[in-house]
Amino acid sequence: MGLAGLIIYGCADDATQAATASHAEPVRAGYLADIARFDSTLAELERQIHSGGSDSVERSRHAFLAARRAYKRIEFLAEHYAPATARSINGPVIDEVEDDDPNQRVIPPEGLQVIEAGLYADPPVARDVTALELAILRANVRRLGIYATSVGMSDANILEAMRREIIRVVALGLAGFDAPVAGSAIPEAAVAMESVRDAFGAYGAALAARSPALDRTLDSLFRGAIANLQANEDFLTFDRLRFIRLYANPISAGLLRARMALGIADPEGRGAIVSKAATMFDREALDPYFFAPHYTGEGGKERTELGRLLFFDPVLSGNGRRSCASCHQPERAFSDGKAKSVAFGFNGSVPRNAPTLLNASLQSGLFYDRHVAYLEDQVTAVVANANEMHGSLANAVRLLRGSRGYGERFNAAFPEDSAQTITEQNIRGALASYIRSLRSFNSPFDRYIRGEGDDLPLPAQRGFNLFMGKGKCGGCHFMPLFNGTVPPTFEETESEILGVPERFDTLHATLDGDPGRFLVNRIEIERFAFKTTTLRNIELTAPYMHNGAFRTLEDVIDFYNRGGGAGIGIDLPRQTLPGDPLNLTVQERSDLISFLKSLTDTAGTTTRPRELPEIPRYTYGEIRKVGGEY
Repeated sequence: MGLAGLIIYGCADDATQAATASHAEPVRAGYLADIARFDSTLAELERQIHSGGSDSVERSRHAFLAARRAYKRIEFLAEHYAPATARSINGPVIDEVEDDDPNQRVIPPEGLQVIEAGLYADPPVARDVTALELAILRANVRRLGIYATSVGMSDANILEAMRREIIRVVALGLAGFDAPVAGSAIPEAAVAMESVRDAFGAYGAALAARSPALDRTLDSLFRGAIANLQANEDFLTFDRLRFIRLYANPISAGLLRARMALGIADPEGRGAIVSKAATMFDREALDPYFFAPHYTGEGGKERTELGRLLFFDPVLSGNGRRSCASCHQPERAFSDGKAKSVAFGFNGSVPRNAPTLLNASLQSGLFYDRHVAYLEDQVTAVVANANEMHGSLANAVRLLRGSRGYGERFNAAFPEDSAQTITEQNIRGALASYIRSLRSFNSPFDRYIRGEGDDLPLPAQRGFNLFMGKGKCGGCHFMPLFNGTVPPTFEETESEILGVPERFDTLHATLDGDPGRFLVNRIEIERFAFKTTTLRNIELTAPYMHNGAFRTLEDVIDFYNRGGGAGIGIDLPRQTLPGDPLNLTVQERSDLISFLKSLTDTAGTTTRPRELPEIPRYTYGEIRKVGGEY
C-alpha cells in the first residue's frame, strides 16, 4: 500500500487546519523523535538476536520488551494517522483472507506480536525467522516515519487520538490484547499514558491560562494514573476497576473539557464514540447511526414507535401468526430462552440460537456469521427466510396500505416522502430505527464504573478484574459493549473459532457441525468461526452459544476454563481460543458469574404495545395477536 492509502479521518482537512494550529507541530516533532527511538530499540533487538551466547534468548526478550515500550510512545498517533501501518507493526497473530479474493490467499500476520510469539515459544523460533520478521517490522517503521513528516495534523485530531488512546489502554491494553505471551500489559499501559501526558504538555500553557484548575486536575490525574500502573505491574493482580474509575475515566472527561476550554473544534468525521461523550461508558456514548447505511436518516420518536408496532405485529409473517417478538421476547432481553427457536409453521427449529437484540445496532456485522452489515438488510433476510418469518415485504406493504392507523403513522415517521410512505424500504427503516433504540448501558456495573454509586458487590468487582486478567475474557469481549466490536474505532467486529460442541459433554465431546462464517465466503480459515456476541444481559439469555449447547453460565465458564474445544478433547487445529486451561478456582468462577450478572439492564426497553392498528380485510383472520402466537 502506498502512503496515500494510509490517510484517514479527514487528513485532507487536517492539512488546511495545520497552518493555524498552535500546538500540532511540537506534537509532531515529539512523534518523529519517538519513531526514531523506536527504530533504535529494534536495531538493538536485532543485535541481540544475532549475538549468540547461552543467555541470548533472555537478552533478546529484554530488548524486545524495550521495543514494545518504545512502540507505546507512538501508538496513539500511529493508530490514528496511519492505522494500516500500525496494524502491520502491532497487529494480532492471526491469518487473514480478503473476502473478495477467489484464490483465498492467506495473508500471514507480521510485527511485534509475531516476534513476541517466536521469542517466547518453547523452544524459541529459529533466529533467522525472527530476524526476517524484524526486517519487515523495521521497513514498516521507516514507512511510518516518512508518513509522519508529511501528514497534516490538527489540534482537534491530536486530542481525539489522545482520547482514543485512553480507550485503547482501558479496553485492550489492560486486557493483554497485544501482549498475550510476554505479560507486559500493565507496564506498557503506563508508557502509553505517559506518552499522552507528554504530548498534552504542548497544550499545558494555553490550558493553564484559560482554566488553571482543570490544568492542575489533569496533571494530577495523569501522575496518579501512571504511578498506579507502575506500583503494581503484575498482570494477574492489578486492580483494573479502581484504575478506570479513579483515573482513566476522569482523564477522558478532562481531555474533553480541555478541548472545549481551548476552543478546539470537534474532530472531523463521524466516529462511533459521540464527540461530546465524557467516557466510553456514558449511557449515550456510542452512536448507533455510525453503524448504519448512508441512506438511513436518524429516526425520530415517530419512526421508532412505528418500528415498535411492526416488531410486534405478525403482519410481516407468511401466516399472520408470527412476529419478530416471537423469537426476540422483551422479558428475555429480546432472546427466547430456547436452544434454537421454533421454525415457521412449528416445523422443527431454526439452525441457530436467537441472540439478544439489545445493543444489536452497535456492531459492524449481523447474524452469527456476519453475512449482512446493516439492520435494514437483516430485516429483509429474516422476513423472507422460510424457517423464520416466511413472509414478504411486498405483501406486508399491500396489507398495511389498507390501514388508516398505519398510514397516519408512516406519514408522521417519513414526512420527507411526498408520495407513498408505506414502502418496503420504510418498513425496513422503521424496524431498524426501533432496534437502534434498544440500548442497554445502565447496569449496576455501568453505574459503578461511571462513579454514580458504590453498590457493586465485591464478588462482581473481583469478577471484573478476573474477566480482564486471569480469565482472558476481555481480549475477545471488548468493553464497553462486551462483544467482538473492537475499540477504540469500533469499525471491526471479530469472529472466533472456539470449538463449540454439539452439546456440553466434557467426556464425549463432538464438534458441532455448523461451519459458521465459512458459509458466507467459503474461506477455509473461517470454518467454524462465529461472531463474538455481547455478554450484556447474559443472565437473561440462556441457553448459550450459536447452537444453545450450554444451559447455564456455569457450563460456559467451565468450557472456557478448560480451554474451549481443545480442552474437552475436540481436535480443531484452527481454534483461535487458546487451548490452555485457565485454572480458575471455584471462587473465581463464582466471581466471574457475579460480574456477568452485574451487566443486566433492560430498563425502558421491554414494553409491549397494548394494541395494534386495525387492518381491514386482514388476510389471516379478524384478530392479530400482539407479538404473534408463537
